[in-house]
Amino acid sequence: MGHKHVCLLEVVVVIAVALTACQGSDATGPRTGTIRSAVTAYCTATVNGVGEVDVETDYLPHVVQCENGAASLEALKAQAVAARSYLYYKLDTSGSINDGTSDQVYSCGSSPLPQHYQAVNETAGVVVTYAGAAICAFYVAGAIPSASDCEATASDSDPTNTEHYVTYNWNLSGNNIEQSSLGWVNIGNTANRGCKSQNGADCLSDDGWLYPDILRFYYGMDIGIETAVGSCVPATECTAGDVETAACEPCGTRTRTCDGVGAWGDWSACTGQGECEPDAVESEPCGECGMWTRTCLSTCTWSPWSDCESMTSTAPCNTGDLGICGEGQYLCVAAQLVCEPANAARPELCDDLDDNCDGLVDEGFPPVLGDPLPRYAARLEILSYPDRLDPAVPGPVELRVENVGELDWAAGDIELRAVTVGGGPSALGVDDWVSDTVVLRTNALIAGDVATLAFDITLSPDATGDVHESFRLARTDAELLACPSPSVDVDVSASGDVNTSLPDAGPGTQPLPKVTTGCNCRSDAGPGPRGWPGSALLLFGLFGLFRLFSLFRLFRLFRLFRRS
Repeated sequence: MGHKHVCLLEVVVVIAVALTACQGSDATGPRTGTIRSAVTAYCTATVNGVGEVDVETDYLPHVVQCENGAASLEALKAQAVAARSYLYYKLDTSGSINDGTSDQVYSCGSSPLPQHYQAVNETAGVVVTYAGAAICAFYVAGAIPSASDCEATASDSDPTNTEHYVTYNWNLSGNNIEQSSLGWVNIGNTANRGCKSQNGADCLSDDGWLYPDILRFYYGMDIGIETAVGSCVPATECTAGDVETAACEPCGTRTRTCDGVGAWGDWSACTGQGECEPDAVESEPCGECGMWTRTCLSTCTWSPWSDCESMTSTAPCNTGDLGICGEGQYLCVAAQLVCEPANAARPELCDDLDDNCDGLVDEGFPPVLGDPLPRYAARLEILSYPDRLDPAVPGPVELRVENVGELDWAAGDIELRAVTVGGGPSALGVDDWVSDTVVLRTNALIAGDVATLAFDITLSPDATGDVHESFRLARTDAELLACPSPSVDVDVSASGDVNTSLPDAGPGTQPLPKVTTGCNCRSDAGPGPRGWPGSALLLFGLFGLFRLFSLFRLFRLFRLFRRS
């Protein structure tokens, strides 16, 4: 966080102040001057070399501009209060104040801007006090804090070399505060309550601190922030520190406190509201099948319970059993009010409920849909898939899916997963699957609609025998769908091993005739050679017989020719 570099001339001011202020006439004992039980405002001040000037409309706006003019508003307010406190101390002890680095700079060649008048006006007459009088409110430029707590560290930039005068007295009070070496350091010197950093005050202001706490940050928690009384200080609403209490509905109280400038703060939240809200009614079952009631009074307390009256209706209760068996109602049993189950255990339905009261919901793929429908449910069927594959050669799979639940599926809400035994990657996965186990994510599907899911499967190069895989629908942010038939099984043969069984399409589906793909064409007409190798062998045999027959006929003709 960057902060303004303000009050770089203060190193000269504070050195002069250290030599003259907050030390008393003998420079060793406590200060002298007027100690007043109520702070009286100085409306004018004698500025040496200038003359008599108005404090609130002239002197303080100039000092705020000259000493710390570039700060943000709450820091300017803290500066106005510190400057007013130092002025009061000087007028109390010396009767006048110097214009320049020996006290405070009034004349610097720059006229006050609107924000400087605002800072003075919004703190009109406010001074920092301790032990009944204005303190000698030291302030210096200090280092430029880099930490978020606005306390400078040894590594922070200190252009004016004044950080060693600064004190940090937040949460400290009484004799525990740190006094500044700008004045006489002795606990009996009640005017020396520390020293404010102007760069640090600007940091706190930028972080949202208000000027009273900025002052406490440097001068301690027990300082007074009082409004002086005088004709030049506007009348205040209240006396600083006063607390006002008022009633709030219903039956509570709230408070507000007068702040340091004599204005009421915000009301607190209502407290002490009582046990209940007036006219509220509470009923509970009572013995032998009855109910009693009580009413909240205007004092926010409950009236005594009424006599036990007969029940006119049953009230819900929990039997402590699992599933739908846990829903109960109070009934009169043997003259006692007993929680009886409202539902008996029944065969599991597809309805998002534990119908058989065993602690599980929709287990075992219940095929019958409940009423109302479950939120998410599906029927999944196999349309086609290859019953055998050459390793690493893709084969197409098509599934039919019907959204039979209550809710529509948004695109990507439902995914098809390969459910492997023992977990791990699927044995039939391909590169364009979403992951090792997620095959694809479905498009949007309205409740009641049907869609076709198409994807490829492959066998690993070293696959042999039959490979089994289950495919099941699941929500992308939850568990697998449970019913009525969200799962299908696929069995694929490898290395020429043919799977002759029909596919298991899962509960609630009808398997369709098997489809073969690729070059694994076959004929099931009966035993004997299949495909072109067998046909070629048969033709070759017939051709051989024909050649033998032709040779036999030529031999016979040759013999007849020789006889003739």
